[in-house]
Amino acid sequence: MAEPRIVAIDDSIIVVWKPHRLHSAALGAGGGPNLVDWVLERFPDLGRGQGSGPEAEAGLLHRLDFETSGLLLFARSQEAFIRLRAAQDALTVLKTYKLEARSSPGGLPGSQPLQGSPEGLDPGTWADALAYPATLPGLAAGGSILCRFRAYGPGGARVACLAPGEKVPGAHRRGSPPRLYQTEIEAAEVRGQTLHASVRLARGFRHQVRAHFAWIGLPLLGDSLYGGQGGLALALEAVALEFPHPVTGRRERVTADTVTIAKNASLPYH
Repeated sequence: MAEPRIVAIDDSIIVVWKPHRLHSAALGAGGGPNLVDWVLERFPDLGRGQGSGPEAEAGLLHRLDFETSGLLLFARSQEAFIRLRAAQDALTVLKTYKLEARSSPGGLPGSQPLQGSPEGLDPGTWADALAYPATLPGLAAGGSILCRFRAYGPGGARVACLAPGEKVPGAHRRGSPPRLYQTEIEAAEVRGQTLHASVRLARGFRHQVRAHFAWIGLPLLGDSLYGGQGGLALALEAVALEFPHPVTGRRERVTADTVTIAKNASLPYH
């Protein structure tokens, strides 16, 4: 497994790249290695004196799935945490992912309807496109996927999609928040039989991108949980974060392939 790395840092924020198969935060006592512990080893003060908000998770603002790699944002003070959390609530913290997927019609078990399509696109037209991958980018790029989610499967380990207007089965209402979640497809291209796409979201739900693409017949490579074909790792990485800086208010964009260290940054002790 690759090592985490600090991508951007100043006296208010830290952005860390998380590798595949590392938990973002602890899953309880003895839950195994996780990124929060990795950060606290290098910045022990993050776990102290920050009130009820970030103290348990060192100022972590959001999470990534165990199988997903990419960027995570940490606040270095309670004030920074409060301001960034408010920015999240206002949908001004944006996350960009890159993914690889292959056509596998059939939809997502437990979903209503069983197979979805990008917003505003006729389901029949989309179903035809899945049979001819070269046509997918022209239909997908610039579109979005929108649904509600509900827990599904043994122990609720997966999620299923509910199209806008679909009713939740009575027995599942408790685990089905009413909020709609959107994944915007910024760009897409086909290489061989594989769709490469860049997507963006402002509000995330557990397994959102994975479930959305499986629902529209494009499960991600390496995603055995959602019907994806084999691969060494899940083909999903959070490659960019955009957010208002908690002190300056300036719009920041941090990417996985650049390193930004402010002159006033307090660096880790080792």
